[in-house]
Parts: sequence; structure tokens; C-alpha cells
Amino acid sequence: MSRFFGSALAAIMGIPNSKDGAEKGHWNMDIKYGLDMRLPEGKLPGFYAQIIKGIADRAPLFDRHKELLILDRKAHVASVLDILNHYKVEAEFCELLLLPPTEVSRSDRFDDFAIETREGNVYLDLTYTASFSLTAARPDAEAAPALLQLEEHRIASVLEDGITWYFIEKQLAELAERVAHAYGCGIDWWDQNAER
Repeated sequence: MSRFFGSALAAIMGIPNSKDGAEKGHWNMDIKYGLDMRLPEGKLPGFYAQIIKGIADRAPLFDRHKELLILDRKAHVASVLDILNHYKVEAEFCELLLLPPTEVSRSDRFDDFAIETREGNVYLDLTYTASFSLTAARPDAEAAPALLQLEEHRIASVLEDGITWYFIEKQLAELAERVAHAYGCGIDWWDQNAER
């Protein structure tokens, strides 16, 4: 199946296009690992300092946002959880997609799903979002009307290696499949576990 949206469809969706995909439009979807802490209230500042020191001794933090610790490697999660358990701090694990600093087209719904840190990094929580690209499943495929129909559900879109990836709520995956099929398009879902 060939990819069939180039600059015209990317322009419809507000994605910057580049003639040179090696410089612009090159971004490898990068997974980071989050631990969303539920810190107990009423503790002295030294309590939190001990937790941060314990984490720093075991694993480098890639980023953080309020009580969300963001790690670069999944292998570090267990050691950070050990520290949190030692101090009786509950934490919920999540996988986050680090978005590129440029070439992101944000919809009106973006702020409802995105996490933006003080470092300027922006993430989408993969628990709640899914990403797809459209393909020409049939010769009469019409990507533009399919994308226009899905626009109200779009969170963001990103250009990666010449492919436009559209982000929607994970629970709307079946709807996206039906809309794509109605216009002769296929959908390739981004698989976070696939080797890239």
C-alpha cells in the first residue's frame, strides 16, 4: 500500500511540509516512561528531598512535571518504584510519547491531552491516545474527506519521515477505522512496541 498524502493533504491539516525530509519531517517517535506520584500531604520538606535524592542515586530523570517523574529508560522504572515504595508513595506507571519540538499541528483538544513540562518538552500519554496514518487501500481512496471528517477528533498531527501521523483518543480507534474504510482508505496504527 502506498502512502498517498503528501504536501497537499499535510497542508489541509496544518502540518508544515518540507522538501528535504532529512532535515525537517525527520523525527523518531520517542517513548518515555512516567511515574505519576501521589505524594502524601503534611510532610516536611526534608521528606521530599530524601525521595528526590534517593531517585537521583538510582536513576537519571529525563524530565518531570509536577508529581510526574519522566524516565528515559523502562529499565529505570523498577528502581525508582523501589524508592517510592520505601517512602510509601504510590505511583501510577504510564508510557509517554515525546513529541518533536517542531512540526506538530495542535488541535483545539491538544491541551486536554498534552503534558508540557518547564523544560519545554511536550508529551502525549499513550494510555489515552492512539496514532495512525492513512493508506490508499483502494484506487478510489479519498484521504482529504476522511481527514476532514476525523478533524473534530484530532488531538495533533506530526510529520515523521514523510508520513503524517494523526493522534486521536484511543477509544475512537474504531470510529477512525470506519471513516477511513468509507473513503477507501486503510489505516496503519502506530505500534509503540515495533522496532523503528
